[in-house]
Amino acid sequence: MNVREGREQELVRAFFKGARSGFFVEVGANRPRQESQTWHLERLGWTGVLVEPQPDLAEDLRRDRSANVIAVACSSPGNAGRLMRLHVAGALSSLDRDRMAPGADPEQVIEVPIRTLDDILIEAGAPTRFDFLSIDVEGHELEVLSGFDVVRWRPRLILLEDHVGSLDRHRFLKGAGYRLIRRFENNGW
Repeated sequence: MNVREGREQELVRAFFKGARSGFFVEVGANRPRQESQTWHLERLGWTGVLVEPQPDLAEDLRRDRSANVIAVACSSPGNAGRLMRLHVAGALSSLDRDRMAPGADPEQVIEVPIRTLDDILIEAGAPTRFDFLSIDVEGHELEVLSGFDVVRWRPRLILLEDHVGSLDRHRFLKGAGYRLIRRFENNGW
């Protein structure tokens, strides 16, 4: 774990006052431990759902984590039920090549199934008013949020990757009754 990653995890634990139980949802879960927003919570006794579209990473998550792993990509209701192209650059991936991190050069393109976050949470039996939602999907965050009923689920904390190229994500969450409480690196809380 690097220093930046460790510091953000400390801040998340402090937000929840070191709670020994809770429910998390991590969209774009990626690797089981490295750069994970929820591994440290799972080690405390939390449960949750990990959403990861890359089949090899989803398999690693199933092997190394106890959370429920869903091997799909999240997007808007209009994309749900389709197969879409996922641009893969190592552990990074995106449904939109133009929104990938600077310097990310896709090595392959694979087709992945698409579902809304609401559909995944209903199937997983997630509790309403769960604790922590992390969304890191390389620029596809608004599409994920459009398939998420904020009023129904009402997570206590939403951590959203946001390079602040526009204020659309901020406006969406503000319109849902949330307020920005912290920025850490590329994440808005």
